[in-house]
Amino acid sequence: MSPHLTSFFRWSIHHETVYDGWKLARVSPIFKKDDSTDPGNYCPVSILSVPSKLLESEINTAIVNRVTSNNLITPNQWAYRKAHSTELLLIHLTERNGGGLWMTAHRRCHFCRLQECF
Repeated sequence: MSPHLTSFFRWSIHHETVYDGWKLARVSPIFKKDDSTDPGNYCPVSILSVPSKLLESEINTAIVNRVTSNNLITPNQWAYRKAHSTELLLIHLTERNGGGLWMTAHRRCHFCRLQECF
């Protein structure tokens, strides 16, 4: 990272403020599927400035490092962690519950189509 951005980021963190221009986003509609004339088939995507994304990434890294190094994250936390994907979570749950997951009347398993969420 350039020395100018680094000093600006440090100033921003020290003063607990962010440049107003970095708070603005350009919202662009992204086509999802089907009929392109239907507004419901578009998803709004916010495009932020590169410096704001860099600052966000640096702050996120600092927070994650702090809570990880101080053991403040439960082992059951799967989101927003390196090497903890949702695929691994499903494998973990399947292995933990064993084959009985599908045979026991007391356990329920719900599935949803994630495609419908987007």
